[in-house]
Formats: sequence, C-alpha cells, structure tokens
Amino acid sequence: MLITADAWLAPIVAKGNKFFDSDSGAEFRVKGMAYYPRPNSGKLSTVDNYDWASDEHEDVWKPHLKILADLGVNTLRLYSVDPSKKHDKFMCACSDAGIYVLVGMAAPCENCSILDAEPPKCYPDEVFTRAQVVYNSFAIYDNTLVQVTKASDTGRYGIGYFDPENCDHDKVPCEFKKYPEYDNLKKAYSSESNPSVTFDSYTPERTAILECPKNVTTDLPSMPKVETLSCATTQPTCGGKTSNQAATTSDSVALGDKKSPSNEATDAEKAVDGTSVATTIKQDLVLVGSALVAFCLVLA
Repeated sequence: MLITADAWLAPIVAKGNKFFDSDSGAEFRVKGMAYYPRPNSGKLSTVDNYDWASDEHEDVWKPHLKILADLGVNTLRLYSVDPSKKHDKFMCACSDAGIYVLVGMAAPCENCSILDAEPPKCYPDEVFTRAQVVYNSFAIYDNTLVQVTKASDTGRYGIGYFDPENCDHDKVPCEFKKYPEYDNLKKAYSSESNPSVTFDSYTPERTAILECPKNVTTDLPSMPKVETLSCATTQPTCGGKTSNQAATTSDSVALGDKKSPSNEATDAEKAVDGTSVATTIKQDLVLVGSALVAFCLVLA
C-alpha cells in the first residue's frame, strides 16, 4: 500500500551505530532495494549507470515506486546520477511513498570513481569535484539518507523482471512481473516488529573511535586542488513543505583541515525543548560519511 506523507520525510540522524527519525526519535531500520530499471531492448538496454531517477523519466519510475512501497521498502539505492538534471519530482514522490534515497557518487566516466591504485593516485581530483556537485544536488532533499562512494555490489538479488522482451521504456512500455522472491521479501519486511528503542533511550555501547590496525599504513591523498563549492541553499517544495531547512553552520571540520575523531554528540543531535530531536546538519555529516566510505574502500 502506498504511504502518503504529503511532504518531506523527517531527516534521519545517527547516534552510535543506529539511525533515528529526527522528528519522532524512533529508530529507523533500513529496508532497502537497489533501483536500476534497465529495459530489455533499445539503446539504453546496454547502458550502465544511466540516470533513470531524473524528473524526465517520471513515466518510468512513478509506477515502480508504488510497487516498492507495497513491498515495504523504505530506502532506495541509486547508482550514478546526472547532477545537471532535476530530481525534485522523483525525490518528492519517494517521500510520499515513505522512501529515503541513497545516492551514488561515482560514475563510469574517466576519473569519476576511485581507481584501483595505491594512494594518493586512487583518488583523482575529478572525483572530489563530482562528489561536490552530486552532493549539492541531493543534500537539498530531506529524504536523502546518505551519499555512497562504492564501486559495486557483492551480489544482485532481483524481485522481478520486465515484460515483454522488446520493451524499451519508450515505444514499448515495460511491465513489471514479480518473482516468487517478491512475496518472501514483502513478508519479511512487513513482519518486522516496530523497534522500541528511541534516540533518547539509546546509549551506544562503543565509546571509543575505531582505529586502523597498526600494520596498516598509507599516505592519505592531500586536499584536491580544485574549486570548493558552497553548500546549496535551494529549498524544493513537496506537499507545501520546503526541505533543506537545517542549520547551515556547525562545529565540524572545514574542508582541508583535520580534526581529532570524537564520539561526542553534536548540538544538532541533541533534543530540542526536551521533546524532539534537532534536524541533523546533513550537509556536514553526509560529506564526512562519503569521505570515510571512500577511504575504507581504498584500504580494502
């Protein structure tokens, strides 16, 4: 059944190793699905990392969001996106369906992803430039969960397929047909009990920051010598509510500087008036998270 939010979903905040709804304080558990509606035929059937989530493809993704909402999905992972295209309709429709979005930062273009090389060559300056542009394009939406810097998934587990064989999302529409796994996953997603832990009641067990093994040493890439973009101030509207209203200042480290790691809560994560959780300063946390994911992949 399609969940109607009629506005932007509340931003998700992190505390320890758990996610929480910033309005209610309830724990948020990811029930995810990777989304790439590759057609069976046509010129785009052999293209990888095409941006199907742009507003111009509403006729493609709109019926799929209803299927995903019925399945119980609350998080979608997108692969490469085109930051020059608009995504307001897609992100608003996802919010109406109760879905947050994970956005891929990399792309198949030259130097648009982390290379299979020793640091610092593994991280071309162009990657940082693209990350800033993609980040600015999606940080304005309250239901952007995080940006992801990842080369590939460990496996693909489909819930259905498109029919007929010559469908191309253009002249021949693609109709979704369910695999048996669809009902199994729907049952698993719908049978999960609501978590009782809340932002205020949860105390992280781990208080120390993880450290790299002592036998792992590497020279980290220096700050890329490229233009540093300002955070986007655009505020898209969904159901009469504007997004991107979080505070624009914080005590987080500036680009190019270093700061000792800490597990202490920031002001943005503390309760407001004792009743609700403040909106996370998403534009800082997401960028830091993307950098950490990229670093972990380099070490791997």
